[in-house]
Amino acid sequence: MTTLRSTTGETPFNLVYRSEAVIPAEAELETFRIHHYEQESNDNLLWPNLDRVEEVREDAGARIERYKLRVINAYNRQVKRREFQVGDLVLRRAGALGPVGKLLAPNWEGPYKVIRIIKFGAYELKDTDGRKLS
Repeated sequence: MTTLRSTTGETPFNLVYRSEAVIPAEAELETFRIHHYEQESNDNLLWPNLDRVEEVREDAGARIERYKLRVINAYNRQVKRREFQVGDLVLRRAGALGPVGKLLAPNWEGPYKVIRIIKFGAYELKDTDGRKLS
């Protein structure tokens, strides 16, 4: 595809070959670009592009990293942080330890009691019978 990508600012073809792609429809139709094509002039115009291949690819990589950060920040703005205290009753996502396998199976299981806060939003839980979850 020759469409400009917002993540890299380049077309995939341009990143690989450092030139613009000529699509089949453009090659068959007598466009200005095809009609006025000169091999020697084209080669002279492409040589400077070859010197910039690594620079363009590095720029594209930097743009991808900035795009990833924007996506992460957008996601993190939408996440609602929930913190639980020891003794709170909570539900756990069904199938957290493996696939449930049923279409109409419940999404949540529990209640479970928080017995210890581990870190980074992880908790040690026990069920209503007092058994710790592993």
